[in-house]
Amino acid sequence: MQSIISALSWEYYARNRWMLLYLPLIANIPVICVLVPLKSISPDAAFMTSPLLIGIQMILILCMVLLACFGVLTTQGGLKRLYRLPLSTVQIASYYFCSGALLVGAQVALMLWLWKVLLPIDLPIAGPVLFSVVCWCALQPVVRGQSQSLWWIVLAVLIVIALFFWLLRNHGIPLQPGGMQTQQVHYWTVISRADWLITTVSLSLAYWLTTLRVTYDRSGRRKTSLFEKIDLAWERVQSRWNSGSRNFNSAIQAFSWCHFRSGPIAIPMLAIGSVILTWMIAGLVSIIQQDSSTLLRFAIGGTYLSTMLQVYMAFLFGILGLFGSSLARFEAPEQEPKASNSQILEVSPFMDGLPINSIDKSFAVLRSSGRATVLSSVAVILSYLLITIISFLLGNPLQSGEGIEIKSFKYLGFLTTSAMLLTYVFNNLKFSIAPSLMRIDHWIWPIIVIAVLLAFRMPLGLCLSAGLCVFALVALVYSTIQSLIDKDLSVRTASLIWLVGIAIAVGLLAVLRNEFGPVGMLLAASLVGLVMLPFFSTAAGLRQARTT
Repeated sequence: MQSIISALSWEYYARNRWMLLYLPLIANIPVICVLVPLKSISPDAAFMTSPLLIGIQMILILCMVLLACFGVLTTQGGLKRLYRLPLSTVQIASYYFCSGALLVGAQVALMLWLWKVLLPIDLPIAGPVLFSVVCWCALQPVVRGQSQSLWWIVLAVLIVIALFFWLLRNHGIPLQPGGMQTQQVHYWTVISRADWLITTVSLSLAYWLTTLRVTYDRSGRRKTSLFEKIDLAWERVQSRWNSGSRNFNSAIQAFSWCHFRSGPIAIPMLAIGSVILTWMIAGLVSIIQQDSSTLLRFAIGGTYLSTMLQVYMAFLFGILGLFGSSLARFEAPEQEPKASNSQILEVSPFMDGLPINSIDKSFAVLRSSGRATVLSSVAVILSYLLITIISFLLGNPLQSGEGIEIKSFKYLGFLTTSAMLLTYVFNNLKFSIAPSLMRIDHWIWPIIVIAVLLAFRMPLGLCLSAGLCVFALVALVYSTIQSLIDKDLSVRTASLIWLVGIAIAVGLLAVLRNEFGPVGMLLAASLVGLVMLPFFSTAAGLRQARTT
């Protein structure tokens, strides 16, 4: 007879096997979109190991680790369903603690190995994997157990900041103005005795606190703190505000508002909150150090991190919406678990029962996704604009980074535009991009193009970017023809969308021609094509979801 732990492991694998396979692979898309264009900035191969690029890779590693931790935490579900099983509290805490650490370390190792395969980066794997395991274990006392106290949010932020400083130290980045551009910056190649000591102390303390929190949660011993009372009062205010009546001019406006409040609103809220937090930290640090240039450096780094976080959260919400059936959580022990028979791309019965056709629903979904994208992008653009104004008033204009041959404003403009377009694509992943990805006939021509280019010994990055561009073009042409046949769009509207998309693509190619080379141009064209795709395929995707 198998043990309960073995049964739980089998259940976890059966419910989340596709999520565990796809998430580490697809999570490299934002990384490739950042590092592949940077590869073409300088013909010198040593540019990928320059101090500034190592700093960018370090930030991407931090985002990737947090994404892996969040994905594993979401797939594991809650602890309450195990409280009535004949398992000790130590066994429950150890199962979630150790299995999650193993999964996070394996996912990070796989993603870093893909970096080394796809990019000319000799990136060490042992150090970041150790960091990911410590990050997962250190956050367990915060996320395990039931608590509405806002103190745990503060502790989570402090833990991430402490781990970030540890990551800076191991990459040789000094805590001083311009530290990321010094020659001391290097990869994390050596795990020192101090690192092992930090790991041992962190894991031991985190395991003890996690077991303690699970024990208190299982026994029901918990008292309401001041922050919990404030949070409960805020929930009552929100419930009263949301329960009020609201008048809409059309069904499209009502559906768009409902769709926006149900998910996409989290992306602009996160972007705005991270930008505000960035300026608060930058102002506090500049006041402490009494250096105005520190304000600009922290603001630029924090805004850049907010831009990346915007893309990562849009991607994560898109994946969670796509694999919603694998991520169904369990209810409290005193309630019966909710059976989830939902399929991929399925729409909720409430949305199906509304008196609105698929065409109007697609317009509402596109409007909701566009609103979330614009609001988050405006927050980032305003932050960069404020940085420019302050640098002009201080007489300290922004200079281009060491080893970069393009102006910083052009790079920041490209980064913000790419983040905005990627956010819009990921917001429409479920009903527009995913159905096209699942069609085998859309992959025939991309595979042929990649095979021909590989036969001529072309670089791997050029082959993959060309294949992606061909896939976007094939999917876009097919969706356009299908939308005209189904009368989802008029010929005039379709022609206007194509003209605007071609104009944007030509403008990006003209700007990026000299800096990013053919790979960057192909990726830019692919990105524009994927942005155009939801306008033609969302209505068909909603009809497919309704009949699934």
